[in-house]
Parts: sequence; structure tokens; C-alpha cells
Amino acid sequence: DIFYKDPGLFGKQSVVDKLVDDLAATSDLDRSDLGVRASSKGLFAGSGLTIHLHHGGMAMGNDHDSTLIPCDAEISTLEIREDIEFVLIVEKEAVFQTLCRLGFPCHPLLKGPGILITGKGYPDVATRELVNTFSNELPGDVPILAVVDADPHGIEILSVFKYGSLAMDHQRDRLAAPRIQWIGVFASELQSSLGIPPSETIPLTKIDHKKVSSHRKSIGFVEQNLD
Repeated sequence: DIFYKDPGLFGKQSVVDKLVDDLAATSDLDRSDLGVRASSKGLFAGSGLTIHLHHGGMAMGNDHDSTLIPCDAEISTLEIREDIEFVLIVEKEAVFQTLCRLGFPCHPLLKGPGILITGKGYPDVATRELVNTFSNELPGDVPILAVVDADPHGIEILSVFKYGSLAMDHQRDRLAAPRIQWIGVFASELQSSLGIPPSETIPLTKIDHKKVSSHRKSIGFVEQNLD
């Protein structure tokens, strides 16, 4: 809504996002404290999770369909079944929806029921907050796994989930999920497991190389500032 009040002034949505994040960081506040909240876009699946909302409603997980992840300010409590065996984060919504159709959260070949998460690409704050809650509150023997593309964009998405982002570093404690384990896709698997030779992969672009360089710097910053 802020962007559309004066598109000519801001130029693009990312400018508004940076301004809001800078103001929040400078004031040591959350976005919500400034009266600014981004629309939710992340999804979850799995009957093992029910999200109770302040207004009395519920966002109930389904083993075969997706449910929108509400903003943290709307959430009263999380109800997580005690027999949950895993949380799986996937980068792409298309992969998420395929797994839903297969009933992946309750598939009989798995050890037990789980929860499926996607941020539909780069994750929004609500999705990161939910994964952070899992990282902090689920028993240590419940793995939190992530599958992302073996490219700079996928690695950046994994990094934002696991370590947080530079833009919202002041909120890392409530947004990062250090327990996340990356289980693929690895570049080494393309040839060894899938039989795809390097000659058939898409070369990295200048933007990709720039993203890799930026990612290295951000990881270095995070590692220097970890408690």
C-alpha cells in the first residue's frame, strides 16, 4: 500500500522494503511496530500443525492441500502434534504442491507425520517466523530439513532461512532458524546421481556471480556477529 501511494517517488517495491527495514533497524523496532505489515505468501501442509488466531479463527493444516501462513501478529498459539517426525522446507511452490498431492506429510513410507513449508521462493517474514519457532521449540530429535536449487538463488534462500538477512539482522533472533539442515539439491548430484554433465547445465550469469559475491560477504558478516 505504501508503494502505491506514490509509485513515481519510490520507483519499485524493493525501495519501500529497504526504507522500512532501515527505519525499523535504526529504531530497534519490528516492522509491525511501525504499523507496516507485508502480505503473507508462505504456505504449509500437514495435519500435525494448527495455528490459532487472535480473532478466534484457526489455520488448520491438511496433509493433501496448502494453508496460508498467517502473519505473526495474527497468531495466538501454535498447536503441534507430539508425534511430528520432521519439518521439510522446499524452495519452489510447484514442488510443494506436487508433494501435497502425494500426501507427503503423512506418506506411509516415511517414519511418521511431518510438516511441509514453502516460502514460494524468497521467504516472507511470516514464513521465517514460523520456521524460527520450529527451530526454537521442536524437540532436538525432530529434524528441520531444506531442499533448494543448486544455484546462487537457492543458496541465498537457504541462507535467509538459516542465518537471517542483512536487511533484518536486528531481528535475527526471531527470524533465523540455525537448526535447518540442507539436504539438497547439491551441484555434485547433477552428474553423479542424475547423469547431467556440466556441459548441459546453464552457465552462471553476471548477476549470479554478483549474488555469489554478495552472499559470501553476508555470511561473513553473520559469522562475525553470532553470539
